[in-house]
Amino acid sequence: TAKKEKKEQDEELINQKNALIELMGTLIDGGANKDDIYAIIAKNNGGKKNPTSIDNVEVCTKITAEIKKKYKENK
Repeated sequence: TAKKEKKEQDEELINQKNALIELMGTLIDGGANKDDIYAIIAKNNGGKKNPTSIDNVEVCTKITAEIKKKYKENK
C-alpha cells in the first residue's frame, strides 16, 4: 500500500540521516572542517545546513557521497 511505502521511505530517510550525522561526527572528530561539511549540506539542501532538515533520500544520498568523496581525497 502507499502508506506502507511511505513508512518504508521515512525509515530509510531516518537511517540515512543518522548515518550521515555519524559520518560527520567521525570526520569532525578527525579534524575535518565542520563549516566545509555544513556548506556541502546547505548547497544540496536548499540552503539549510542542518542535516536533520533533509527531507528526502535522494538529497541525503547525494550529500553523503559528496562528503565522502571530499574527505577521501583529502586523507
